[in-house]
Amino acid sequence: MRYPPLTSVVLSLCLAGASCDRQTAPSPGGAGTPSAPAEPTKSVPKAGLTSALGSAKTAPEAPAANPATPAPPKEPSPEEVAKTVAALQKIDSVLRDSNLPPAKAGLQLAEMASDSSVPLQNRTEALQHAVNLLPDDGFGALHGLLSAPDAPVSLQDMVFNEVHNRPVTTQLPVALLLLKSQDPDVSSRARNLLRFHLDRDYGDDLGAWVKPTEEALAKAKGVPAPAP
Repeated sequence: MRYPPLTSVVLSLCLAGASCDRQTAPSPGGAGTPSAPAEPTKSVPKAGLTSALGSAKTAPEAPAANPATPAPPKEPSPEEVAKTVAALQKIDSVLRDSNLPPAKAGLQLAEMASDSSVPLQNRTEALQHAVNLLPDDGFGALHGLLSAPDAPVSLQDMVFNEVHNRPVTTQLPVALLLLKSQDPDVSSRARNLLRFHLDRDYGDDLGAWVKPTEEALAKAKGVPAPAP
């Protein structure tokens, strides 16, 4: 029984889809000639494998929240508008009254600035005119404003800045009142002013500053010091 040649058998197997190793096939040159090395088989990545192993797209970050839109300014009530208009009319009337001496005009404006029922913007304007019209010995009209526990710091600061342009007899009473201010900055500056005139710091006891200040005030006025 004759068998088909080996080459024909191998070729038939390769054509049938079986694994065919080129190194096992005899070379055309004979059994002693080495066959060429097989080329490495390149693996073809399967679709979707790369993304599944770590190249997946990063989920987009959530957009940053927009900052809250500031609320629109509150509209003043009719009552507030009426108060503002009335205060403006009074300030204008005082300033236009040519028969009113400056000291009296300053006194009326100081009273308005000390009135907590008047809108702050009107109190501020009234005080600006008052400190310009009041004489050195007329700042007592502002003592109620300076000693009020709820006095606006902006008004206290305005008086304190103006008092530096006045004599020591005006500075000392104002500084003594502002020493009790609820605002630490105003209180600290008033203390520094008193210490400058008294040549001594009397500490945190506010009552300890009263007598030395009164004595310095009497000396500046040229009158006897108050009795102890």
